[in-house]
Amino acid sequence: MSDPTLRAVLRRTVIPEAAYRAESAEALEAALHSLGSRFRLVADEPQSDEMRFFDTFDWRLHRAGLTLTSRLLARKTVLHLHRGAGCEFSAASLSGNPVFAADLPEGAIRETLTPVLEMRALMPVVSLAKRDQRHGVLDSREKTVVRLSLRTGEASAGETTGAIPPLLLLFPIRGYDKQFAAVRAHLEDEVGLARSRQATLAAALEAVNRRPGDYTGKVNLKLSPGQRADEAARTIFRALLDTIRRNEQGTIADTDSEFLHDFRVAVRRTRSALSQIREVLPAEELRRFKEGFRWLGQVTGPTRDLDVYLLKLPGYAEFLPSGARGDLDPLGEFLARTQREEHGKLVRALTSERYRELIAEWRDFLASPPPPRPAVISAARPIAEVASESIRRCWRRLCGKGARIDDNSPNELLHLRRIDAKKLRYLLTFFRSLYPEKAIDALIGSLKKLQENLGDFNDYGVQQAAMKEFAERMLADGAPVTTIMAMGRLVERLEAGEAKERSRFRGRFAEFTARENRELFRVLFKRPAGGRRIS
Repeated sequence: MSDPTLRAVLRRTVIPEAAYRAESAEALEAALHSLGSRFRLVADEPQSDEMRFFDTFDWRLHRAGLTLTSRLLARKTVLHLHRGAGCEFSAASLSGNPVFAADLPEGAIRETLTPVLEMRALMPVVSLAKRDQRHGVLDSREKTVVRLSLRTGEASAGETTGAIPPLLLLFPIRGYDKQFAAVRAHLEDEVGLARSRQATLAAALEAVNRRPGDYTGKVNLKLSPGQRADEAARTIFRALLDTIRRNEQGTIADTDSEFLHDFRVAVRRTRSALSQIREVLPAEELRRFKEGFRWLGQVTGPTRDLDVYLLKLPGYAEFLPSGARGDLDPLGEFLARTQREEHGKLVRALTSERYRELIAEWRDFLASPPPPRPAVISAARPIAEVASESIRRCWRRLCGKGARIDDNSPNELLHLRRIDAKKLRYLLTFFRSLYPEKAIDALIGSLKKLQENLGDFNDYGVQQAAMKEFAERMLADGAPVTTIMAMGRLVERLEAGEAKERSRFRGRFAEFTARENRELFRVLFKRPAGGRRIS
């Protein structure tokens, strides 16, 4: 950082180690008055400033206890990274707003955020035009030992604006820990204020009707065991549709690859639920929406596949000797170019009349109340019964067919068991709230290990085929022979990985179908007395 003015500003920058909020400015003014009766307070000049908060769409910084803000100083964007309530702090400057971790200048912020962000883009979450009325706490020698600020302001996100609730921020000064502790104790013990974590961000988000962590790609539903199956199914489908819609614009804009990933996962889960939660929806609607979401899965597949290859490219290079890694550069250019072409096709699909009609008709169907006397056999049954039936059916198929796989079985059978495992995982996730949390989590964790094995096995096979196809297309376009040779060596490494994962299958499958898990499945998903038998 070469600008001396900027360096001076950063040296003077402090952040609070304690923050408090109240319902009104009068309440905090009363707290300030109480402090004045115990300590000597001196008011400083008020200061106005504007700050912007950044996070990923899925709140990775918030979940890691980090807060990233920016301010415009000396014609540069200055980033401030806070951990928790502000115990750790870093600052860096750059010419514009950051997008990916690689856009950040080298230093502590980049080192901290790179493993947190991974492939996700930073996005402005909320802006805050704030006003700080500052005060200093003086000791008997007229030295400032603690600083505090009464903060007000207006937050904005898009077209939504709102005033933040007033905050009281406490700033420590090095060497005066006892005085800081005394002021903090007075506010908490005498005045009765409670500390607020990430107070300014939380207040700004509240002002624009948002909350930290208000998006996750995970399914986290609360179903009632006695709820009608068709009503519970609609609850599941509505949650998945919400995920699709919330990732729609990020997918079209290609902001980062995870928008399309979450979009496709929600589509796959929808297709799986339509097939696995049986005899609940009317046949005509079931057929129509199955076909619609099958098409949606098809049109989003090629772009996602290319996103994955681009994300894996640095790892592919690690497979090669250091002197040959640059030979894969033409592959990276080919993948990026092809990804742009496929994404253009995807955008046309997601802005088409067919897509708009599919989503609108699905939304309207899910919003309509189920018929009081449904013609579908399981629609009015308790969801707990239907869920257990569906899970038992999927479990038996996976275990029965998986047990017949041996060293001579074709690869296709392992690919089919991967699909079975994924369907079972979806069902366990959809209906997780119907069963004891500890038990269901143990089963999901055990299944996840088997899925990882089967998923890696499948990925190695798919990537081999893709690399061979890419090599043929690139060779026809005049790619360097050294690149084609490097891709050949890459295929060999992928073949070795596939063989390794295949050799692991029997052990992972045995772990998943061990006696403890079989007994747990039997107890959790047992057929009630007089209940239906399933095939």
